Amino acid sequence: MRLHLLMVTLLWAACHAEEATLRVAGMTCREYCALRVQAVLEQAEGVERVEVSYEGKRALIWFDPARTRADAVASWLGERTNGRYLAQPGGGDDLEKTDVRNPALDGYGVGPR
Repeated sequence: MRLHLLMVTLLWAACHAEEATLRVAGMTCREYCALRVQAVLEQAEGVERVEVSYEGKRALIWFDPARTRADAVASWLGERTNGRYLAQPGGGDDLEKTDVRNPALDGYGVGPR
């Protein structure tokens, strides 16, 4: 009975999850940064799945809209990393044209301009 209830719950969550793309600033290293961003986002309440692209400077998240919003998850990333990684909902093709900035990295040739 418990297994059946778990399966129904997981199926319901998969069918009702929303998907959002977060533009992520501050990822400067291929391996560590993407892993760190993914690990932090996976801890956010209501987030069910995360895929991070270092090359695209994006994180694709699936979340329960009854428990969180994409902008709240984006804020969570900045708070949990002390501003090292900043995110903003949206899937524009050119991160350089967004207003996602990491002031701690300004002047170091890193992040959006």
